[in-house]
Amino acid sequence: MCSVPADIIQLSDEELRNKLQEAGIPLAPLTPSTRKIYHKQLANKRRSLFQDTGCATKDTPNLVNDEITCVADNGNIEADPSSPVFVVFQSNEESRDRKMEIFCDQISALKFLSKNKNGRLMKFENKQKAQEYEKLNGHLLTTQPHNDEISYEKPNSFKSLKQVELNKLLKAIESNDLNKFDELVLNNPRYLINSGDGPVLLKPNTRYNPLHIAARSNQPEMVKQIISTLSDPDFQKKMYTNISSPHENTSRLHHILDLYFNTPEKGFYETP
Repeated sequence: MCSVPADIIQLSDEELRNKLQEAGIPLAPLTPSTRKIYHKQLANKRRSLFQDTGCATKDTPNLVNDEITCVADNGNIEADPSSPVFVVFQSNEESRDRKMEIFCDQISALKFLSKNKNGRLMKFENKQKAQEYEKLNGHLLTTQPHNDEISYEKPNSFKSLKQVELNKLLKAIESNDLNKFDELVLNNPRYLINSGDGPVLLKPNTRYNPLHIAARSNQPEMVKQIISTLSDPDFQKKMYTNISSPHENTSRLHHILDLYFNTPEKGFYETP
């Protein structure tokens, strides 16, 4: 059930060795079988390093600027090493340089982000983990967005669902009841996409989304139905009332599917 990101699989032997050393993972001779093991270890290490408040993209340049500062709202430079930090990764439109700004509180980070349209905001447990994540994932942290990706959501008419209501979808998936599944999600897309534009968690304690449930219940038809529904243009239009271009629609779809496929569950960090 655990998938490894494509950028890790595509690493050359030398690149993989460097990433493993940076992550503190002991090295052994690289063979086809050990590469698979190292791929999984590196992916698990990456997942454990951060709590992402945004979405990273695939085709972004490498970070080449190591400058790191911590800026508190009162102007002080230092933060408690054990305290959570909020990081804004800036991009320079005229170069491939990236700069990492670390803030001690979310309000200051959001203020800074509002003035940097190409920035990405992420939260980390502490400053050290932010630096470790930058080393492992620098090339994924920032991207210059297309103009038509910047839009303001018009609220749709669909209400958020309580756990009692979500249990109906849970039972439909476990029993492979395709008709019930369609009835629920087509009447309210919130059964599949939450208010944060991510997968609905049908089991919050374990962070299982609908694909986790279908995979664990061995229901391949239900897996296809979930993916097909999420990919349906009519479903997208019903959920998002302000999509203005095919590019934005495709971007939305890739974002949702990426989260569905690659968001790990709690415990073993397994993906559907």
